[in-house]
Amino acid sequence: MKDADVTLSLTEGRLLVEGYGPGGFTVAGERRDGAILLTEDRVARWTVETAEQITLESLSFILEQQPAYEVLLIGTGSKSHLLPKALRSAIRERGPVPECMGSGAAARTFNLLQTEGRRVAAALIAV
Repeated sequence: MKDADVTLSLTEGRLLVEGYGPGGFTVAGERRDGAILLTEDRVARWTVETAEQITLESLSFILEQQPAYEVLLIGTGSKSHLLPKALRSAIRERGPVPECMGSGAAARTFNLLQTEGRRVAAALIAV
């Protein structure tokens, strides 16, 4: 008897990052060049290239959705980069807890939280 594949039921209807680098991401079988904004069911191009370019306005695709996300994973490229405290506080005021890390770690964490059914979004700068 063959084992049942539980991974499909865990992520049904939810997008996952299947790969990343150089210069983009693969989401749901489709290669996306450059940075992306990602929710459980939508992916959008993000015009940010460096962590210093991240603003509330650049995150509006995620921050304006209701209900608000629990967590916003911010992938800052090949290295982890902490956003300014004022920006982190402003993000938190709009709902999600911002978590900054390298983009690879953010993509893996996004996938993990998706399998747990959490309300998570990601903003990922390409490596």
